[in-house]
Amino acid sequence: MHYNQSFAVIICFLIAVATSHGMESENKFGLYKIEEITSVRFPRRIKYITNNTIAINGLGCFSLVDLETKAILCIHKRDNNREYVNFPMLYSNDKIIISSADEKLVIYDEQRNVKTSFTPRQNPIWGLAVHQSSDTVFLASPQRKVLTKYSYVTKVSTDIIIPGESFSLIDIHPKKDIMCIVRYAGTLSFHTLDNLKEPFKTITFVRPIIYLFCQYSLDGSYIAAGHNKIVHVIDPDKHTYYSLKPFKNERFNTIAFHPDGLTLATVATRKVSKVDVKAVIHYWDLQTEKCIYTMSELGAGYGHDLSFSPDGLEVIVALNDKCIKTLVPFVGNKKGKEILFWLNQLKEQKKIPQDIVKHSLDAFLRYLSF
Repeated sequence: MHYNQSFAVIICFLIAVATSHGMESENKFGLYKIEEITSVRFPRRIKYITNNTIAINGLGCFSLVDLETKAILCIHKRDNNREYVNFPMLYSNDKIIISSADEKLVIYDEQRNVKTSFTPRQNPIWGLAVHQSSDTVFLASPQRKVLTKYSYVTKVSTDIIIPGESFSLIDIHPKKDIMCIVRYAGTLSFHTLDNLKEPFKTITFVRPIIYLFCQYSLDGSYIAAGHNKIVHVIDPDKHTYYSLKPFKNERFNTIAFHPDGLTLATVATRKVSKVDVKAVIHYWDLQTEKCIYTMSELGAGYGHDLSFSPDGLEVIVALNDKCIKTLVPFVGNKKGKEILFWLNQLKEQKKIPQDIVKHSLDAFLRYLSF
């Protein structure tokens, strides 16, 4: 059977299966089946590197995990294994993984199996942003109002003093040479990378807050910034924003943008009794400003972080003692979700060439986007 014929058969078969089972329960298809990943102790921060590889910051180490084999590659281990490598952001660029152990930047090139580190003159590191097109990392030391610009190719570093109020977080636009700096007084200032000392735009909120997270969407259309009690969703071009608040007995822990650029996930902690809490994910439509789905079947304890796979089909959440992986529930309508389930089943069983399954997935996702 030719490639195109196989491709067409898979799509037709999946549509037929989904249609014939359209009235059955979604849970019967295992759409919300949770797979536990317990290979890294006490995970705190996670990020998909590829669809099959994740990076995890855990107790005493920073590791890469192969999701198919569950094999662990330990990249960085602290001398005191009781301390967390708990920096809130991980990045990849051509197989280069970047993280921080509070006072040291760790850079690992998976392709060449090389690990290097950099300790800035200004410590500790409170913020990190990567400008991937120039292979440059910016490290924030807010106590001294200093940004350290470091090239992990040339190994050259430069300290830049940032005037004005102290800042807590930084992030770089994914497509433009623009940095967003989050000030303690509740102001977001926007700077070009060649003139970080003077902002060309500022956004000041009515009620100042100390921010715990700030993140650009994958296309740069939105910025989400906030703390436990509120998340501001900002359009940096129109200079406008609206706010999301947690539901009753909940508090936000972290955020992540879905690859579609139109959905924001928030991980919240819900208090279920005086002593017990559970992790909850809310998915928000950024255009309607509404919560479109709530996933509360994550188990007891805190949800520390989450990350979407690059294809947008799966999400991994870091809980107290494990990571869990599941399908993203809001992708497509009900029949669409059933088709995605069967595509993933074929992918897992490996009975059909994986390149055909991959192209089937890509084609169906394009179909859903129309």
